[in-house]
Amino acid sequence: MTATPLISVIIPTYNRPSQLQACLGSFLAQADPPGPWELIVVNDGGVPPWPSLPEDLTSRLPLRMIEGQHRGPAAARNLGVRHADGTLLAFTDDDCRVFPDWLARWAQGFAEGPWHALGGLTLNPNPNSLGARSHHYLTTFLYEYMRFPNDDAYLVITNNAAFRREAFESLGGFDETFAFATEDRELSHRLSASGRYRAAAWPAAKIWHDHPLSTWQTLQLQFRYGQGDDDFRRALLRLGLPRNIGQRRRPQFYLALARALWRDRQTPGVWALIALSQLAHHAGSWSRRLQARALPGL
Repeated sequence: MTATPLISVIIPTYNRPSQLQACLGSFLAQADPPGPWELIVVNDGGVPPWPSLPEDLTSRLPLRMIEGQHRGPAAARNLGVRHADGTLLAFTDDDCRVFPDWLARWAQGFAEGPWHALGGLTLNPNPNSLGARSHHYLTTFLYEYMRFPNDDAYLVITNNAAFRREAFESLGGFDETFAFATEDRELSHRLSASGRYRAAAWPAAKIWHDHPLSTWQTLQLQFRYGQGDDDFRRALLRLGLPRNIGQRRRPQFYLALARALWRDRQTPGVWALIALSQLAHHAGSWSRRLQARALPGL
């Protein structure tokens, strides 16, 4: 009988076979995994990537391949969890590559602390891409900024995160009404608001996020994040939850962001693109709000 896996790794994918192959290849180098583990890839309704994956890659991994409808990463991750057997659920994305000790570091993190969710460290392998540098800097800043007074994390981002299964299932998993973005923030918010569960930053678990972005792609991405932000606002209204758990008002946020950019001596290009990306974020939020008013059933 096969032993029950300690860790189930869940990866949603959609029409990115070359990135998925690189992601899966990084799991071949896992050194000293903490016990049995499994790797579940969920195809979110795209062209099936399985025929393009080398057999010598897939045969060397504890891999399960699941087909789903095209409903977005939140639904794909939940589908992966329903097929998973592990007591710990680890998430990454198909454009990421994990470090050789990634699995061992998750097991260590949960063994050493009272955590129910952990968010790992994401590194940028594209230092010459202004969009990638700006996006990475902003994400790193959010992790540092969104902390509680006891240093618990408010936010865990699903390209590098892990949950205790019982907490994930108790919270109901990801909200599948989020079709593209912000489902990780919404789940993090519910976790913090529950009063029962705790999250922490765990930089020992590292990945590379291979996500080169042009200026235009960066602005498009932030526009879509802004749309997700309004979905987040309306989800909290439905649940009757306050919005500002683990957060400060926007003027404080932007002041802290400017201080961090100055402290870290970021280039004028990064300053400018982050400023433009925040404008795009607000534009996305307002466009989604107007769309919701025009289509109340959205």
